Amino acid sequence: PDPDAYLRGLLAGNWDRREKIDPIRKIQETLDLPSARVHHVEHHLSHAALSYYLSPFDRAIIVTLDGVGEHETLCIYLGDGLRIEKKASMKMPDSLGLLYSFFTGFCGFEINEGEYKLMGLAAFGDPRFEDQMAPWVDLNLASPRCSTDEIQWSVPMSKPYSDAIIERFGEPFRPRRDSHTDSRFADIAASVQSLLEKQLLGLIRSAMATWSCDAVCLGGGVALNCNANGRIRREVTPNLFVPPAPGDAGSALGAALAYWFQRSEGAALPRKPRIPFNPYLGSELDEKQFLSDLPLYLPLVTVEYFPGRGIIEKAADCLANGEVIGWMNGRVEMGPRALGNRSILADPRTLAMKDKVNEKIKKRETFRPFAPSVLESHEHKFFDFPEDDALDDRRPEDFMLATHRVRPEKRDVTRAVSHVDETSRVHVVGRGKNPVFHDLIYEFNQRTGVPILLNTSLNIAGRPLAGTSMAGMHAFLYSEMDRIVIGDKLISKKS
Repeated sequence: PDPDAYLRGLLAGNWDRREKIDPIRKIQETLDLPSARVHHVEHHLSHAALSYYLSPFDRAIIVTLDGVGEHETLCIYLGDGLRIEKKASMKMPDSLGLLYSFFTGFCGFEINEGEYKLMGLAAFGDPRFEDQMAPWVDLNLASPRCSTDEIQWSVPMSKPYSDAIIERFGEPFRPRRDSHTDSRFADIAASVQSLLEKQLLGLIRSAMATWSCDAVCLGGGVALNCNANGRIRREVTPNLFVPPAPGDAGSALGAALAYWFQRSEGAALPRKPRIPFNPYLGSELDEKQFLSDLPLYLPLVTVEYFPGRGIIEKAADCLANGEVIGWMNGRVEMGPRALGNRSILADPRTLAMKDKVNEKIKKRETFRPFAPSVLESHEHKFFDFPEDDALDDRRPEDFMLATHRVRPEKRDVTRAVSHVDETSRVHVVGRGKNPVFHDLIYEFNQRTGVPILLNTSLNIAGRPLAGTSMAGMHAFLYSEMDRIVIGDKLISKKS
């Protein structure tokens, strides 16, 4: 009930809160279960299990990194066959995840929500403050640390800015007074982003050398940092796996995997199996509910039916003609990225399209980039992928979790999906992974010669991803989207 009091308790060394919060007992009482039926999985182990057991690797270094889970903030494991063995960890108050979140709040974004915005802002800045931050962090295997007395973790997170911090970096962002175009905030973002990348890459190199392993799995909220993931793939090892929901949203599945392989029937398997997996684990599109609600919408919209491939071809025509469409099909994606089932789609070729989608449809900060969804086998033609990329499946790019530089000769046709530093958060779409979305990009390529679509989540600023047809219609009607596709139906606004 009081997160600040809980955090102060952690800082005071009260790691075990079971005298006040005993979830195992609460579960037993609520569900009327015997104690043997309830099992506890450590927070970071749940992250590690999700990443490692879903990965294509039989042996891998596993690094989990977040704000705090129980009392740990960083864990290094070795996954070998069915076993996951913890090798090192870092505990509160040392936390690289919280340090990144601290500067997320300092630069005017919501803590535990806006970290991806800080990453986007970093591309506009110069890391001139990095030297001042660097003494705070040393992610070595023997005794990793990340803390400073200048950040007051034990006071409410809404007011953690000490005089020393303000003296170093200036006043924190103030809405309606400051702008994110202010180079100081971009420079702060660039500094903490650069620091995170260097420390994480150094830690991974050290762990790989220590345990003679060339594959890496990442988990925890920090694993959503696409810039760091891209650098690991290109500069350290191409053998990197990051699950689509590496943060707390994936913890339930990770805990189930940890239990199965370490304490249940899975522990008796002769080798680590390749688990069938795709990220489309959410609720199915409620087309029957849409038809039931249709009389509510008919005064505002027209509805056309295009069965079979007809809807794909019609949507590709709209996109090739410069329209922005909402796209709803199949099950909702797991994790924070729109992977082609609940998306807003557009032509990637012009900078004007990027501005239109940002300002008139998403209604969000204009500096934020959009992702390209590219047909599998075309990614190397457009983006600077690892040259020795041996992975053919379950790459970070399958889940839009790594950033790569756009090839110079392709920049003229990727303006809407290139960031200011000419990088893109690439999403590779194979037919076996999402056949309907793959075929839509294919048809767009047939019309334009570009095997890429601009892809962003189907929502408007401040609203969650549109999982249901009603939420999708709300986003459509309250923005300047040209049309929305719901299953095999094309919906247009009446003029």
